[in-house]
Amino acid sequence: MAIKEYEALYILDTRGKDEGVGEIIERIEAEIREAGGFVRGVQKMDRHRFERVAGNLDSGFFVNIQFSAPADAIDKIRPKLAFDAEVFRQFYVNAKAGAKPGGEAKGAAASE
Repeated sequence: MAIKEYEALYILDTRGKDEGVGEIIERIEAEIREAGGFVRGVQKMDRHRFERVAGNLDSGFFVNIQFSAPADAIDKIRPKLAFDAEVFRQFYVNAKAGAKPGGEAKGAAASE
């Protein structure tokens, strides 16, 4: 099976427990590895307020994770993290889907 390069953005619900961000990221990385992936980088992007309030949550901690994984890995990762109460949103993009300098990437597979 072909290995693809992905970038994932996770918005974490860390209300009252910012010190637990590392533990949540470790759980996400474990899910990526369990699906056959290899984490290449993690970028903590700090807490940001939402432009529009989503339910009772007005801000979230943003994390960008770059990883390599088989093509079917996202189908394994997404449902497991959907049940994690501390992962508020998750978005995935195929990092090498024909992006051109100054242009948008083709085949972006964004999802909530």
